Amino acid sequence: MKQLFLIISVFITISFNSTAQKTPTGNPADFEVKTCLHSVSYAGFWRGQEYLSVDEFLVKAKELGYEGVMLVAKHPHVSPHDYDKAARARLKAKIDSLGLTLVGLAGYTDFTAGIDKPGIPNTEIQASWVGEISELASDLGTDMVRIFTGYERPGIPYDKQYAEVVDGLKMAGKLAAKHDVTLAVQNHHDIALHHDAMSWLLKEVNMPNVMTGWDAWAPVLEGLSSEELRESILKMQPYIVNTIVADYQPYPRFNYINERTNYQAGQPVMRAVPIGEGIIDYKTWFETMKEIGYQGWVVYEMCEVLDGGGSIENLDRTARIFLEYMEQFKFLDNVLTEKEKKEGWELLFDGKTLNGWRGFGLDKAPEGWIAENGTIKILPKTDWPRQADGQPILGTDLITEETFDNFELVWEWKIGTGGNSGIKYNVSEELSISYPPEGCALGFEYQMMDDTGLSGRSMDNSTGALYDLVALAKEKILNPIGEFNTSRIIFNGNRGEHWLNGKKVLEFEMNSSFFDSLLKNSKFNDIHGFAKKRKGHIVLQDHAEAAWFKNIKIRRLNAENN
Repeated sequence: MKQLFLIISVFITISFNSTAQKTPTGNPADFEVKTCLHSVSYAGFWRGQEYLSVDEFLVKAKELGYEGVMLVAKHPHVSPHDYDKAARARLKAKIDSLGLTLVGLAGYTDFTAGIDKPGIPNTEIQASWVGEISELASDLGTDMVRIFTGYERPGIPYDKQYAEVVDGLKMAGKLAAKHDVTLAVQNHHDIALHHDAMSWLLKEVNMPNVMTGWDAWAPVLEGLSSEELRESILKMQPYIVNTIVADYQPYPRFNYINERTNYQAGQPVMRAVPIGEGIIDYKTWFETMKEIGYQGWVVYEMCEVLDGGGSIENLDRTARIFLEYMEQFKFLDNVLTEKEKKEGWELLFDGKTLNGWRGFGLDKAPEGWIAENGTIKILPKTDWPRQADGQPILGTDLITEETFDNFELVWEWKIGTGGNSGIKYNVSEELSISYPPEGCALGFEYQMMDDTGLSGRSMDNSTGALYDLVALAKEKILNPIGEFNTSRIIFNGNRGEHWLNGKKVLEFEMNSSFFDSLLKNSKFNDIHGFAKKRKGHIVLQDHAEAAWFKNIKIRRLNAENN
């Protein structure tokens, strides 16, 4: 069973098929996003913004093409005061009839409100309100409520205010848990706005249903760079269950100082603009979300005075721009990020063709290998083209046209039940042709197979092993059959490493006495020059069974230990 990425504690696990979602897995192959529209975008809160009722908004979200909605849990939309059990049932039926998913309710909290006036249990009141919203959420069929921390009040010691937020979140978390609701604390209010502070806060609260809805716009308005934006995601990875997206453009403000006959700069005012037209680096944001294996909803909101005005037509136009913008992040396979380009990565597969590859011993791609749905696929022999006598044509491994000596290689792969495949490297085509079997490349092989049922000696050649040479030194995380795994080979100088789903599983050093002993006891011992370091091909193995490969990337390294 797939193990979840865990760091600090045991966190809540929520199926992506439910309304809420999993915390990120740490595996880029798991990256998946769905689009959600926030009803605050049509609630009439902002100057010039048109208002739609809840029912009108739901129809609008469906017409625009959104998959889910988040509803404002206060007037004028969905306040617990206005929705008795019958009204809740009607609203849930309406959402279901439109084929929408209610991703969550947007709660509005401020756990430091009234802290300057002792005697009133404001924190308890705030927590009780979250409990009411959580019950409403459960009745409507969602298990997530977005909330805030607290604004910092002047003249009150910071730690006193911070403690109120901690107590409030704990009380609210307990009440929400009664309804199986997760609280997604958004980085919006002053207290614990920065990722280091929020991480500390959630660790201190230490409740499995108090997580975060981590957003990009607050870190950017804090003045964080793109790299710091990325670091904020990595820091918050264990807690992220949601993200809300909006884009803004700052406009300067100045105050005239009469006695100086001059202007003093003020804090810029922010105005909402269509996504991609503002100051927030969403390309880095979603590339990093993929890096951590985020699986979930992306909630879009138009939550300020909007460029072009607040007419229904302009709101709709801007909401559609978001859907178009998100298409590039729904399928990031076989594309290099800007960061990867700067680091020297190259794509070995363009996602569409077998350009750059050919058959072993051939000058073109062999039969049985195809580019399909963004993957390189090896067909099972039962599906191969037939010769005149009805037998499948002779297969062959698929090799790169280029050769590589010192490199880092990453790829994603999956196989079927009972499947067996591999990636070979340090391959000499000339040497391979000299030894049987025909069409089979000789080289170091990263083993990829269905480990089910393996035990004892056979585990030495399980997934991640250096086939027939080096067994796994550590435990591994292997995804279920039919799901993609992420693998990595680092081959630099005489040293080699195999990684699987973010974890190093073995390492070796050529020309060492230990490696020599392994070679002597392997099937490759009588192949002269087999273990010689060379500039070799990268090879996808034909093992007569179906296998899929994608996101095949390589980075050339400077030689070590040569």
